[in-house]
Parts: sequence; C-alpha cells; structure tokens
Amino acid sequence: MLKNNKETIKIVGLGGQGVVTAAALLARAAFYQGWWAQSMPFFGVERNGTPVEAYVRLAHRPIYTHQPIEHPNILLINDHNLYNPQKLGRKLTIVSNPDLNLYQSKPQLLIYDSQQISSFIFNKDLAIGLLGALSACWPFIEEKNWLKAIKEQFINKEVAQKNWQAFITNYELAAKLISKTHD
Repeated sequence: MLKNNKETIKIVGLGGQGVVTAAALLARAAFYQGWWAQSMPFFGVERNGTPVEAYVRLAHRPIYTHQPIEHPNILLINDHNLYNPQKLGRKLTIVSNPDLNLYQSKPQLLIYDSQQISSFIFNKDLAIGLLGALSACWPFIEEKNWLKAIKEQFINKEVAQKNWQAFITNYELAAKLISKTHD
C-alpha cells in the first residue's frame, strides 16, 4: 500500500535510453496493481544524448495535477553524469553508474551498474533496468503486473522477452546488493 495514498517518481537519463518508456511502464504496472497512475515526459531538445526527464504520479484517487515533479519521493537516474548528491529522492534514489568499482547501497540510496546488463542484452544502455531495481527496493507492484505492462508495451514477443530479462536481472542484482547491506 502506498504511504499517504500517493507517490511521486522522477526518472532522468539521456534521450534514447528509454526514460519515457520506463515511466509509461511504471504507470501501467501501477494501474494494473489498482492505483491511479500518470506518466508525463519532459524533453528539452528532442535528440539522442540530451537530458530527458519523465514523471510518474501514483495515488489511490484521481490525479488532477500535471506539473513537473521537482522533489520526488523516488528518483531513478539512468546516467550517472546527471547524479547530484544534493538532490536525492525523499525516500529512495537509484543511480546507474558503470564507473564504480564497488556497488554502494545504504538506506535510501542504491548505486550500481545497470548499464552492463542492458548493454549485454540490448547492446545499448536502457532505463528498463532501473525498474527492476526499483521493484527490489520498493515492492509495491506485483511481478505479474510488471510482466503484463511489459508485454503490453512491447507487442513484439522477442523485444518483450528481452525487456523482461533486463528487468528480472536488475531485480536480482539489486535484491542481492540490498541483502548484503542488511547482513
């Protein structure tokens, strides 16, 4: 159940990384979980490699605001160059950073390399992995609803399967990192 009956999530990355698609998947999976959900993209220059943000609002009642989310409860960052330690999510921040030699996990912050997984599966860095890590850290959406959202988003079965593989592999890695920090 959502605390305070609402949740705000901001996903940031670069154009071409699937940030907007990840936000849409999150909203769709939450909708299947029974929540009201809204995803909104924000583009500067619409080109590959330029910063992109997407916002997701989840609630137990209709959502009427459509404003950008400046101080999200959850922040997902797909490109570590956009990470600012002074601007974290209120509850949770997940950062993909392939330059780390060590994974960092502490309450409210998970920094790990999701790029390696998506590069292996897709030959490019995609934000789908952050959703797998989110699911491990924030288990409010059931696996069946994530899978349903992915299958509906990607009609091509092979593409859907690859996205599910990236999601599950990131979920497993994040869960392992989280369990290590609790030991």
